[in-house]
Amino acid sequence: MRNGYLESGDRSQCYCCGACAHCCPQGAIEMWKDEVGFEYPVLNQKLCIECGVCMEVCPFHIENGIEIHELYAVEHRKEEVLRKSQSGGVFTALSDFVLKNGGAVYGVITNEEKEVVYAKAVTEEERDKMRGSKYVQSSMDSAVMEELAKDIESGKPVLFTGTPCQCAMVQMRFGQYENLIVCDFICHGTPSQKIWKDYIHECEKEWGRIESVTFRNKGYRGLSHHSESMFTYEGQEHTSTVFATLFYSHLAHKEGCFSCKFASTRRYSDITMGGFLDIREEVFSKSYEGKYDVSMLFLNSEKGKRVFRFIKDSVHWCKCDIKHYKNQPRLYSPVARPEGYAEFCREVSLEGIKLYYQKKQGEFNKVRKAYYLEEFEDALK
Repeated sequence: MRNGYLESGDRSQCYCCGACAHCCPQGAIEMWKDEVGFEYPVLNQKLCIECGVCMEVCPFHIENGIEIHELYAVEHRKEEVLRKSQSGGVFTALSDFVLKNGGAVYGVITNEEKEVVYAKAVTEEERDKMRGSKYVQSSMDSAVMEELAKDIESGKPVLFTGTPCQCAMVQMRFGQYENLIVCDFICHGTPSQKIWKDYIHECEKEWGRIESVTFRNKGYRGLSHHSESMFTYEGQEHTSTVFATLFYSHLAHKEGCFSCKFASTRRYSDITMGGFLDIREEVFSKSYEGKYDVSMLFLNSEKGKRVFRFIKDSVHWCKCDIKHYKNQPRLYSPVARPEGYAEFCREVSLEGIKLYYQKKQGEFNKVRKAYYLEEFEDALK
């Protein structure tokens, strides 16, 4: 038996994680990019022996998630960490615990080619590259997957962070190992890597070669408003809301995002992270004078609770009423498939993001307003 996508070709049944290709014992599955850059598995029928491994590791088929019931608001005690973190710095606290115990951290970085890829960290310097949100479908090559398996099987502490579907894939394969800590985040969907790189290329034509990127600029009033900043090799900073608005339009998401089973209060990881949208003044109004965002932290397993006990001294924390999850819509429903999705996939590959954005300016203005992005437009001029 094969997994749902390999049987049907229905893209709504695939999260593009690559688990089936990584784990196929016959090497019968390869990942191929579609017209907008998402990688989908392609099966070589001649090599397939119907072993069912692709079904066993496919996160689309995972069952029996844990209903969340323990929620904390968390803020790192070090202001330096908060300045460099997207919300309350809980990832740094978790990864510090693992690194100090001789472990390895697996997370996502933006490499020199501006690709969003998985990497391994065994030092704070390597870990720091994993900080910050990356609003793109990340990729994990076979070498990283093999290194992950080797570290988990060695018995050392391992922290794996990623989207819920990627974390489910790791849980399905390695969940029996007590030394593995799986930490997902509240995911709003993942745009195409190709669309992101094409956008970078368009920006470089206008601004010059880009050295680094920040997906969410915290410069405006110190908070994590969603705009992307590009830093050129000449030392100039250019800030835009084009990709951020595209993200919130859902047009660049993969098909599986619109039927995502992980947009739920049933989780498949030990820990779930997110931004706490309504807790600042209620709990941490005296901490750093409210300049920074706060992390939402769900403890989904006994292992997750044990880990939190080890990091409590490095953070300000407060146990919260579980009702607060309702302010995170991706905990009870996936993003909606937008009108014009097929048109976007067809036209953006021909026109490029900026031209398509300009052509659809009116529609995108409505998206910005719907997500309160208009409040900092003037600050970007």
